[in-house]
Amino acid sequence: MDADVIVVGAGISGALVADRLAAAGVSVLILEAGPRIDRAQAVTRFFDALVKVPECAYPNTAYAPHPRSDDLDFYYVQSGPDKFSSTYVRQVGGTTWHWLGTCLRLVPDDFRLATRFSRGIDWPIDYRALEPWYGAAENAIGVAGDSDVPGPLDAAGPQFGAPRRSAALLRQQQLHSRVPDPGQVRRDRPRRSRGEGRRETDRTVDRPPDRSRPRRQGRGG
Repeated sequence: MDADVIVVGAGISGALVADRLAAAGVSVLILEAGPRIDRAQAVTRFFDALVKVPECAYPNTAYAPHPRSDDLDFYYVQSGPDKFSSTYVRQVGGTTWHWLGTCLRLVPDDFRLATRFSRGIDWPIDYRALEPWYGAAENAIGVAGDSDVPGPLDAAGPQFGAPRRSAALLRQQQLHSRVPDPGQVRRDRPRRSRGEGRRETDRTVDRPPDRSRPRRQGRGG
């Protein structure tokens, strides 16, 4: 089996790198330590689990174990009063299977800890060097946010200030749009026409009752 590039890990980062390379005509091979996941089996495994944590839906195989949020010493080797509690899974698709929507950027001072705070070392690059790549990754996975939140964000970027949807999410929404929403199903209802004594059909949309207007209480109201 030949490939120009081998990507280790079939999570979100490896998938984005492989997709960009393949689009440029590069032959790519992705290696993943964990198993493929069957969605129906994962749902059943989650419902059957006694402890409901994000990773309980996925097999913790002996050949590709992953951390458990209900037992922080199961996989991580660590000590001290404050243990690292974030988890991930090793399988095709990576932690996107139980991603909690956390997608944070580093801030400019993270790149210059030694200069600013006399701690650690400075990065060989600065925040501005990574900013366009942050935007590209956020656009691919559908990250969005509020433009009025303070932070080192590119004001010209399209990802903040309005909701943004990834191509995968758009395809999913297009698929779901084919299924009618029970709250918006149009029904043909007979309606009597005024002054003519005959019935006609009017297409209406079911809406919840308007509860914004206060009702009078008491007798004679």
